[in-house]
Amino acid sequence: MKVLMLHVATDLYGSSKILYLVAKKLQAAGHEVHLVVSEDGPLIEEFNKIGCKTSIIRLGVLRKRYMNLLGMFNRVAVLFSAYFKLRRLIKTEKIDIIYSNTTPVIIGGFLSITMGVPNIWHLHEIMDPPGSSLHKIFSSIIKSTSKKVIAVSDAVYNNWLPFIGAEKLIKVYNGIPLEVSESIQSTIREELNIDQGAILIGMIGRLNLHKGHFYFLDIAKELISSNMHLKFIIVGDAFSGYEYLYEKLSAKIVDLGLDQHIFYLGYRTDIPQIMKGLDIFVLPSIKPDPFPTVVLEAMALKKPVVATAQGGALEQVVDGLTGIHIPIDNPNLASEKMHALIADPDLRTSYGLNGRKRLEECYTLDAFERNMLDLIENLH
Repeated sequence: MKVLMLHVATDLYGSSKILYLVAKKLQAAGHEVHLVVSEDGPLIEEFNKIGCKTSIIRLGVLRKRYMNLLGMFNRVAVLFSAYFKLRRLIKTEKIDIIYSNTTPVIIGGFLSITMGVPNIWHLHEIMDPPGSSLHKIFSSIIKSTSKKVIAVSDAVYNNWLPFIGAEKLIKVYNGIPLEVSESIQSTIREELNIDQGAILIGMIGRLNLHKGHFYFLDIAKELISSNMHLKFIIVGDAFSGYEYLYEKLSAKIVDLGLDQHIFYLGYRTDIPQIMKGLDIFVLPSIKPDPFPTVVLEAMALKKPVVATAQGGALEQVVDGLTGIHIPIDNPNLASEKMHALIADPDLRTSYGLNGRKRLEECYTLDAFERNMLDLIENLH
């Protein structure tokens, strides 16, 4: 079987990592995978390492910055060009299945309808607000152009259910490999010259407005006002076109007087090593995060997780057992809820161990791979 994978990005963040795991399993099962993305990036190298074919074709991915008259003209032109290039590729490669990863990659659906190639859609997004015009438009496209639609969590499933329907939607929790986590070592404290006695708190994720980077700074400000022996790490870069966020983030760090406490590291490839060096991991998203892979990575490395009480994090993090749920827009209350975790190393250890146990019970890679392979192989 030959599978054409279409993806929104070439980074190594959550949805890209999950796509890579699916491709790796398909290749190991004797199938052929061909990845198409809009630009070069580290994901292409990872796919090539496991024997997948890769191509760069601008896919006409829909993002918010294109939601204007000129932007829509741009998207139509790019989608038109992508359609014919991908059509040739599907015929030449004799593609059996199209795999559209993430909501904005709509070109796969149009190809499926016109060429009769079944399309499976993997949704990693929650549309907010639910029921908006945009939500309904995407739902209509997805429902009419897909054979099956995979939701990564209950939060995602319930968000799309009213508009796509239970006959096509199926929930499959992501899973991640665990075997390497025990041997990982961290030198991040030495790299940044951070005192071994300091409590190191970090967030890792794509730099955008909804991941909560600025909320993280507000929480850090509150925490430092009562405990100066804290250090904070932020890891992640911005999508092309959103580079202005770097300056905005740096300016807020200075404005809050946090420049001696916050380390912004930008894009890094050594995420497990950085995560290993943290005492506490924070997911401060200000909009619902569907099912953040980075939370699973923190659980794998036995880190207590602090997350805003919404989206997939409510399914991953058990409040008072593996971590803490905090409010979305109240840095004072969020910091208060974190005080006990900061003060008590035994509590951090307990939450971390419980998180690892929960990961092994609920989000194993074996179950994820088995479910995904079964879905794809039986799609026809």
